[in-house]
Amino acid sequence: MKETRRSLLQVKILLTLENKPAKTIVALTGFVNAQRPSVSRSLKILKTQELVFRNQRGWQLTEAGKTELSEIKKKYAESATRIHTATLRTNAVFQEIAESVGNITRNFTQQIAAQSNLLSIAKAFKYPDLIAFTNLNTTHLNLIKEINKTANAFISKEFTENTIKPLLAIQERNNAVLQQLIIPQVSSVALFTQTVINQNSFNLANTIHELVTVQQELFAKTMANTVKVDFSWLAKDLSQVVAAFTPIISDQLVDWEASRFIPPSVQLAERLVLPGATMASYADSAHSVIDAETEPDIPVLSTEGLPWEGDQKLDESLALLNPEFVEIRHGSWFALQNAGPDRLRHAASSMRELVRQLLELLVPEKRLPKEERGKPQLKSRLILALQESKRDSEFVVNVGQALVSSYDQLNKYTHYNEKHEDSLRSLLISTEGWIGFILSLRNKEVNK
Repeated sequence: MKETRRSLLQVKILLTLENKPAKTIVALTGFVNAQRPSVSRSLKILKTQELVFRNQRGWQLTEAGKTELSEIKKKYAESATRIHTATLRTNAVFQEIAESVGNITRNFTQQIAAQSNLLSIAKAFKYPDLIAFTNLNTTHLNLIKEINKTANAFISKEFTENTIKPLLAIQERNNAVLQQLIIPQVSSVALFTQTVINQNSFNLANTIHELVTVQQELFAKTMANTVKVDFSWLAKDLSQVVAAFTPIISDQLVDWEASRFIPPSVQLAERLVLPGATMASYADSAHSVIDAETEPDIPVLSTEGLPWEGDQKLDESLALLNPEFVEIRHGSWFALQNAGPDRLRHAASSMRELVRQLLELLVPEKRLPKEERGKPQLKSRLILALQESKRDSEFVVNVGQALVSSYDQLNKYTHYNEKHEDSLRSLLISTEGWIGFILSLRNKEVNK
């Protein structure tokens, strides 16, 4: 019988259902900490293979599923034992030699030099296991070089300082505002304000979670020598977006503190929540595209997607500008959920077309400098559309360029898997949040 290789998500589902049934897919999604579309697809595969079934109690393991899980546990235990044994041997060698050279720095560049010194000392001391040690050390050096080449942009000190720490600082500021709002007596104004600030806190937490998880996973995968793709372009885009995102959120929180006892407007709420939601979806898209290129054995893209309609609230604003914009937006989601090998490409193309036509409407060709006419000029059009707000325009420009960069990257792939679909879905959601923010800023200027 041919052995079936399981994805990590399928294994997590089997392990979860071993303990207790899951009444709904939504409940199971929470247990395994994954997106609902991915869980639905994995469940469908497991059900087809008669490893799970559903009755009044919910989703459960079949006898075949219990047997399959038992075999998986056995193989994992055997692998863990081999890895543990190898790790103990490796640590013994390095600890013995480290006493002669001192502590090995955690900085990867310095560590390469330190390992070379260790190898020299090992040769001088004539260790009996020198050949094995030499091979082990060479492998370790190669892994470090691989880290520098593919994942260093994400696991570097610069990425943490420039991307994650600013988000943590903004989250702390946001929670301080939320704490002030909860203390006064309950009122309709206070409840609405708390809801908005709490939503912003949720978006910030999700963004931070995605980026920290990416750091951890990339480090682990690179040490396992499974990372072969350079993601430095994505790390750079994320850092630039965060650099433009944190100042506008900081400004917005000042406005919300000032309006604690004054009924805030919907426009003010949008200007705080939409950038955060855009960031969270963009970070989720980045995480998924990295998984798509580094996780082994991800199921290939299914012929049909799951029903999804995006942000329908956007339709009203788009219809006021041009009713065809609504049709283009719907067309993007329709393409994503319908059959066809190129449905991801068609969905991305429709959303990019919506962005292009929207920007051309907001900033006609004649408003552009002569030397820039006849070109897409996303940056120039956005700066002209939002010229009265420097920080807002910087955020919109940086996000816009990052979205285009991600669309371009997805367009390069010739074979898609489920994680590519997850990435594109989050990218579409992020794009709609970005469009919503642009329109909210435009309405602010119109209503002045």
